[in-house]
Amino acid sequence: MCNLISCLRSPRNPEQKIIKRVIALEGDIIKTIGYKKKYVKVPHGHIWVEGDHHGHSFDSNAFGPVSQFSVCHALQLKNCAYVKHSEYELIVSVVLLFL
Repeated sequence: MCNLISCLRSPRNPEQKIIKRVIALEGDIIKTIGYKKKYVKVPHGHIWVEGDHHGHSFDSNAFGPVSQFSVCHALQLKNCAYVKHSEYELIVSVVLLFL
């Protein structure tokens, strides 16, 4: 995983922006969840994005690889930590930079 979060134009409605995790970059081969092909090699100039609610998210599993030109903004996460406490669970992230 590349620790990137992207804001991109929705393939359904270009006026709407959606926020998804970047799962794969161009040239990567990934196993999909419900896409028309079980495995996909991400084409040149594209990324594969997925939402956090696997199987119920409008993401690349629904519309395929996304052109990098569709990305409005991206965040790279660094120093991510998972903290578990007896009463709660928390994921702590530090945003490193805007791309």
